[in-house]
Amino acid sequence: MQRREPHLFRQHPRLAEHVPWMLLGGRRTPIEPLAALGREAGGLRLYVKRDDSFARDAGAPAGPGATRAEVAGAKLRKLEFVLADAVRRHSDVLVTIGAFGSNHLFATAACGRELGMRTIGVTMPQPSQPHARRNLRASLAVGTELSIARGAPGVMARTAWALGRTAATPGVHPYFVPPGGSSPLGVLGAVEAALEIAAQVRAGEAPAPDYVFVPAGSCGLLAGLALGLELAGLGALAVGVRVFPRYGCNEWTTRRLAGAARALLERADPGVGTTLAGRSVRFRMLHDFFGAGYGRATEAGRRAIETVSRLEGLALEPTYGAKALAGMLAFMRAPGRSRETALFVHTCRVAPNERVVDAPALGSVPRRVRAFLESEEA
Repeated sequence: MQRREPHLFRQHPRLAEHVPWMLLGGRRTPIEPLAALGREAGGLRLYVKRDDSFARDAGAPAGPGATRAEVAGAKLRKLEFVLADAVRRHSDVLVTIGAFGSNHLFATAACGRELGMRTIGVTMPQPSQPHARRNLRASLAVGTELSIARGAPGVMARTAWALGRTAATPGVHPYFVPPGGSSPLGVLGAVEAALEIAAQVRAGEAPAPDYVFVPAGSCGLLAGLALGLELAGLGALAVGVRVFPRYGCNEWTTRRLAGAARALLERADPGVGTTLAGRSVRFRMLHDFFGAGYGRATEAGRRAIETVSRLEGLALEPTYGAKALAGMLAFMRAPGRSRETALFVHTCRVAPNERVVDAPALGSVPRRVRAFLESEEA
């Protein structure tokens, strides 16, 4: 694979000396018109950035006869910075958090395994969806050790216990990866995505967007895009469509992550502060498309899945992409926006793990995990 140097390091070379990064994903992802969808939506100017094609072959999963596990999507952008830091710190165990069908949990475990690190995933049940079941099977196939909690308080307690237990083991060096990879370092992956968009606009590959839409779960993607768009001077507004409960996904969390990432960059290269002088990180969060809960499909999301599949051949899943696209369409249909341009970041390939076929036998997994996986037959 041809080496892809981050735009962040090209723009501020001193960062390469202080900010950890490693190549995990492929080449930059294209921006494509959503012409048919735009026409059906009333003449809207819509485009998509295909981060669902940001992919890596993550090596052979555990188990006899297993095939290779492909990791794809925007999660890899964060992990390029986060896992580079884990390697730099000589870590050998990753502890992270995600629901049963978490894209982040699978991506972290698959890439960590390739780097010689095992992964403990503190997890909790979610509504059953085909994509979520595939992700859980894939996480098991690459050797993820699950610690199952009943709710948010239990997640924090089990995470603390996993970190404490591994840190107390002689010769073991744990590394905590926050939910969604949304640490200040992980946010830089989304900053890099924004700089990539700006480079594509300046190369004439796409028009300058007025808005860039993403699903907002752990808030790192929204925070990084907002910061990156300011760093690039593109002038677009980052818009996050909330897909997680408000206690964890909100404007305060987004501002905190963007501020922490900005401080990290300015410490590593004061030139970043000069570039951003006088600028504030701008974003907007839409709360009306969350529905009844995390992982629960909405009617607007179902319509978005059907419409974009029929008109554009794009596949979305109901937890993140469908809600984000539904939010974008409703936002852009508001009066006065028909002449503005919207860019939808397609963050997740819907079936990234079809080549993972040898997950552990269902009899060897916890009862709640087995029930979740067997619900595929329900």
